[in-house]
Amino acid sequence: MENPFTQHPHSMNETYVGHAITAGGFGLSMMVAGFACVVHAIFPFLFKKTASNMLIKQMHCFIERMPVLEDRVLSISNLMDEKRGVSSSARMPLSTSMMQMQYESSTD
Repeated sequence: MENPFTQHPHSMNETYVGHAITAGGFGLSMMVAGFACVVHAIFPFLFKKTASNMLIKQMHCFIERMPVLEDRVLSISNLMDEKRGVSSSARMPLSTSMMQMQYESSTD
């Protein structure tokens, strides 16, 4: 039986402590961004881009932590599918969709 405390961190090539530090940092950053949003809601002239900039930076760091490019693309595709309510199994295989993207960009 795998240890539930280390199963996910090991899948990310991290130790438990390393993962705790990274995840905790993401969480604190999101809390700061949330606070900036609340202040901005009351005082729209303050923190105009703070939360969105922090979110973009955190998403970039999150994606960069993934060990393989294909995993990054697949993760983003799955998130987009969830937002659209599309089943991930209905999507083309990754290699097919990447070839289609290359074809579409070459025909522009």
